[in-house]
Amino acid sequence: MGGAGLLSGSARQYVCLDIACGVLRYANNLPSVDVVCADAALLPIRPGSMDYALLINVVNAEADGEQVLREALSLGARVYAVSPRAVDNELIRRLIFHSL
Repeated sequence: MGGAGLLSGSARQYVCLDIACGVLRYANNLPSVDVVCADAALLPIRPGSMDYALLINVVNAEADGEQVLREALSLGARVYAVSPRAVDNELIRRLIFHSL
């Protein structure tokens, strides 16, 4: 959700996606933001419809982090991801750089 406030107003269109529907209330009030309540491991977004995918504190290497990253990469968008945990960032580096 941290990215919603940062990108709102600077991106032409922004989609804020979270599995916890309640936290989307904040983003729903921002300009140029569409909210989607969904699981990042099963994105309801058509490949080719996005330029960038920004994953902030979303990847969990010990859960479905690999599937989340593969799903984001399947969109054909440039993927940026970061986590506060080193194990997650290692997975991010491995999958994103391997896809280049």
